[in-house]
Amino acid sequence: MVRKIIILLFLFLLMNILLTFKSEKDIPAFNYIDSRENDYDIYVLSFPNLNTFNIINYFNDFDIQILGIYPKINPLYENKVKNKLKYYSFEKGDLSNNVNRFTEYYLSILSNLGLNGEKEKIYLNGIKILKVKVYASNQELSRFMKRYSNITYR
Repeated sequence: MVRKIIILLFLFLLMNILLTFKSEKDIPAFNYIDSRENDYDIYVLSFPNLNTFNIINYFNDFDIQILGIYPKINPLYENKVKNKLKYYSFEKGDLSNNVNRFTEYYLSILSNLGLNGEKEKIYLNGIKILKVKVYASNQELSRFMKRYSNITYR
């Protein structure tokens, strides 16, 4: 009886050793390189000195779609226009047309409030823009960030 148990244990150990050293080929379930450079996402870019006059120059050479802008509002009349001007959504189409529509909208709100002095400042200096919401690929955003290193995003 003891002899049969020893033989069974020996066979079990031998089988275990043979199975351990047997080489198996790993076959991948899918074969691709996990690259996120072509993934698209929505980013909010913060600019130190962006306005409606120079926004087109920033985005001319890039394949980045602008979804909207967050303008800087003067603290003197911020409480009156905060709900209307906190964020302005762009329509699909040409960037310069969207900027012109935004400028007209902004100026009409200032006119309704009787802030004609502020309108003249905008005609001279443009509307300051704090942040821009964009839809872009990781690759295009990294190209953009290399050119303009003073911009932050989240």
